[in-house]
Amino acid sequence: MSDNQSADLVVRIPGDLNDIRRIPPLVECFVANNGLASEMVSTLNLVIEELVANTVIYGYDDDTGHPDRAIEIRLRRRDDLVTLRIEDDGKPFDPVQHLAPDMEAELDDREPGGLGIHFVRTLMDTIEYSRVADRNRLTMTKKIIS
Repeated sequence: MSDNQSADLVVRIPGDLNDIRRIPPLVECFVANNGLASEMVSTLNLVIEELVANTVIYGYDDDTGHPDRAIEIRLRRRDDLVTLRIEDDGKPFDPVQHLAPDMEAELDDREPGGLGIHFVRTLMDTIEYSRVADRNRLTMTKKIIS
């Protein structure tokens, strides 16, 4: 496979926490098929798990599960860049606008939440949010370091 080609990954899962476990082996195959360093597996899996779990837990107004609501996860490699896109039909939420947690504050003084988004920002090189056709679209990139 040339550097300009990609064995893309596209997977749709219902809005249910139990379905997140389907993702790690698919990410592992994506990384292997694209000749990426094995460290990319843990980075991508952590980001995907955090964002999909947040969607399921906070993005819907009920907790009955959403088997008919697909969360779409796309991974693509182009040259020296991996792009991860996650789309869902949950409530509008732009994590790019979410304030970073105060990492210097004492644990008891910190506001709850925000650490997962902080980790995503730290692990990925770029993050962009848009709302398209009543769906949240989060597009992130990670530069491949050889």
